[in-house]
Amino acid sequence: NEGVCLLCVHGSTALRAVPAEVGQRVPLGMGSASLAILSALEDDEIARVISSLGARLDLFPGGTGKPDRILKRVQLTRRRGFAMVDGILSPGITGVGAAILPNRGMTQLAISVAAVSSTLNRKGVEKLAGVISAAIRGNAAPTRAAHLTGLP
Repeated sequence: NEGVCLLCVHGSTALRAVPAEVGQRVPLGMGSASLAILSALEDDEIARVISSLGARLDLFPGGTGKPDRILKRVQLTRRRGFAMVDGILSPGITGVGAAILPNRGMTQLAISVAAVSSTLNRKGVEKLAGVISAAIRGNAAPTRAAHLTGLP
């Protein structure tokens, strides 16, 4: 019911987003990678995960951890084909992510990129999502990756 950061690579620009450190745990649905993983699950599994998180979700600012808000983010993620969160884990940081869907079994991996929110516009978010999706298509089964990205 949580995501764990396995690898973190920092950019070389002077202004950097550092929303997570290796080993950091985040409830599914709260960061861009964990939202991507949650969104790839079946609806009954999503309900089970959200229910299991309980009071942990109250720790997030502005009601962003409320179950109905998480479910809205899941719907948006499914519609867009990628996850995006803005300021949930770190104020002023936007994360964009997509799940790496396995040939069988439960989704357990995702790739995400975080950036300082003021440096991203809608076009930038879509460009990041495209780069992530292209990376996944190169490393995942094409039919499953196409389901996530909506691309052939």
